[in-house]
Formats: sequence, C-alpha cells, structure tokens
Amino acid sequence: MDKKRVREIMDSHDLIPVNYNGRSVVMNQYDEHSHMVKVIPLDNLNSEFSVELSQLNESFNKK
Repeated sequence: MDKKRVREIMDSHDLIPVNYNGRSVVMNQYDEHSHMVKVIPLDNLNSEFSVELSQLNESFNKK
C-alpha cells in the first residue's frame, strides 16, 4: 500500500479495514518518516501493534 492511500483511508469518516498477514486490521496512526503504521486487529480490539506500510494491502481472501 502506498502512503497516499493510507492517508485517504485514515482521513475517511468510514471504518475501512485493510489486510495484514491475512488479518483484518484498522489503521490507527501513520508515521511518514519511518513508514510504520499502528494497527488494531478487528479480532482483538484491545491489541495494537506497528507494522511496515509495505505489509498492508486492501485485497482480502474470500472464504
């Protein structure tokens, strides 16, 4: 995912989940200098962790 799209998603008033390692997450904060994004997994809303921007995408596997 590119930084422009991250900004679009984060500036949106909608909750837009993205994919990280097969998990649906929402982005909470983006650091443009380090290209790290703080994410919250939708299956564990009490958890937050940082991932590299390049590890996020908008494509999901349908089951």
